[in-house]
Amino acid sequence: MQAVLDAIQQFGVPLVLFGVLALVGGAVAAARRGEHGALLPATWRRMLPRIGGYTAAALIVYFGWAALAAVPDLTRTSIGWKQSSEATTKASTDAAPVRQFGPSVAGLTVRTYTRTLTLPPYLVQRIGSSGVGVLAPYLSDPSAENVLRLVDTFRHSGSDVVFTRDVTRLDEEPIPFASSVISARFHRVGARAYDLRFEAQYAFRNPRPDVLKTRFAFPLPETGTIQDVQVSVGRDLVPQPADSGAYEWTGELQPGEQRTATVRYRTPGSRTWHYDFGSRRRTVQQFRLDAATGGPVKFLRGSLQPTAQSGDTIQWVLNNVVTSQQVSLSFPADTSAQQCYLQALGALPVGLLLFAVGSLAVGFFRRQFYGPDRLCLALVGVTFGLGAAAVLSEYVGALGGILLAVCLTVLLAGAALGRSGVWAAAPAALMPAVFLSPHHSGLLLLGLVLATVSLAGRALRRSGWREGLVP
Repeated sequence: MQAVLDAIQQFGVPLVLFGVLALVGGAVAAARRGEHGALLPATWRRMLPRIGGYTAAALIVYFGWAALAAVPDLTRTSIGWKQSSEATTKASTDAAPVRQFGPSVAGLTVRTYTRTLTLPPYLVQRIGSSGVGVLAPYLSDPSAENVLRLVDTFRHSGSDVVFTRDVTRLDEEPIPFASSVISARFHRVGARAYDLRFEAQYAFRNPRPDVLKTRFAFPLPETGTIQDVQVSVGRDLVPQPADSGAYEWTGELQPGEQRTATVRYRTPGSRTWHYDFGSRRRTVQQFRLDAATGGPVKFLRGSLQPTAQSGDTIQWVLNNVVTSQQVSLSFPADTSAQQCYLQALGALPVGLLLFAVGSLAVGFFRRQFYGPDRLCLALVGVTFGLGAAAVLSEYVGALGGILLAVCLTVLLAGAALGRSGVWAAAPAALMPAVFLSPHHSGLLLLGLVLATVSLAGRALRRSGWREGLVP
């Protein structure tokens, strides 16, 4: 389409303009030597104003074509300014990418560890002057968070000193999840932005034959805003995150007892979404993730491949999985609507040319051409109406702006040429609108052509045009 427009603009319109100017020049020359010609000078003097008027109409078509051909470039520039601007009139829907780490569950066990060191006399003297910190490279950190009790003892053994440290710690033993069922629903709200509704259920049980103190921790994604957060384990609600930023639950599980943790939240994001099993390898006996993407997505390199995909719904089902991979989705920009809109604007000059040809065809079939003043006024109105599409689209969207421009174009053409001008303007104004469809523009264009030919045929039969040609 763009190549055709460029060819017509480069060769077609200048040739038509040259032909009209040549016709005017020939008419003027014939008028000056009318006494030697077949036509009388008075006849040419009556024809010259009409020829001048039609020349003006051709100039309006030429300059109107140039003006409408510049509309797509101006629109692209406007779109670029909006995308690169620091502030906009509407709140931006873009946000940071969302990376969700999987939760962890562990059994808490209290254990006491003993470390014994035999110290020579010179090291004992250093301890006396500098403290027990001299032995730090050989001992565990007493300030660690999981250290519950620390006891240091010294005893003599000949000339040496035996140092003993008893450390009582709260150790975590990872427990595999019995099942992880996750639902991620994405509502697309921008070029690459989305609104995520996350819901997950994590089931875990006590694998030991005795009572086990258990801790479940769910880390929230590091994103700007998280709404409607609900975290519960069984009937216990976790109201606030811990100092680590994760929602933590601690409780006792009876032998073989199972609990289910439910997590819900909503957050905006853009560009990508990740679900990571965790920084450590974690075992999941049954894993299922359903993602309703709300549109086309791509998979980042290294992502876990889905096990099923149907339309915008993608599913991962894994059994007894131990992996350090992650589910990584990329949300590409949907530029098809913008491309269709620019393509429709690119067809505006053709609409003006079709109206000019259509008005001449209507005058030919009616055996009465429009006056140059009315035709010039109609061409100016049609140029203004088609050009208003870009302005109106800023307020009511691409489809609404194009359709309002069609109505305005038909109204202005009808005001200048009457009812017959409406029949010439309607197909020409509707032609750019068919390119708004990303998949069916060719079919719509064919339908518009067939409808125009059918209506023209009916009008000709009613006017008896074919009978008038028969001698």
